[in-house]
Parts: sequence; structure tokens; C-alpha cells
Amino acid sequence: HTLVFYESPYRVRALLQDALEIYEDRSAVLARELTKRFEEVQRGTLSQLLDDLPESPKGEFVVIIAGTKD
Repeated sequence: HTLVFYESPYRVRALLQDALEIYEDRSAVLARELTKRFEEVQRGTLSQLLDDLPESPKGEFVVIIAGTKD
């Protein structure tokens, strides 16, 4: 099943790191400030999203992780 997480900017890096370790490098979406003026959506693998995450992220995040095909 697809997994959806709502996360604060203070914990989003740890969530991505844990997800990468547990779920391996699945496809994912990192959405920031949904329904607001500075809405941003990034797609890629968990490792790509983690690499692209700024040092001090701002805003509220939604992380969507693809399910497996099994």
C-alpha cells in the first residue's frame, strides 16, 4: 500500500532516513506547504529526496511513499 506521512520540518530528514533504511529506495513524493502560496512538490526516490532536502527545511511536509508491486 501507499504510505502517507505528515511531518514537521524538524523531523522530516529523520523520517526520510528511516524510510530509506526500512523501505529501501522506493519512489516517493515530498510535498511542502500544500494548499498554500509557496506550495512545492518533488518526486523521486527516497535517496534523491533526502539529498535535495535543504539543511534547514521550512514549512509542513507530506511524504508519500509508493507501495510494493508484490
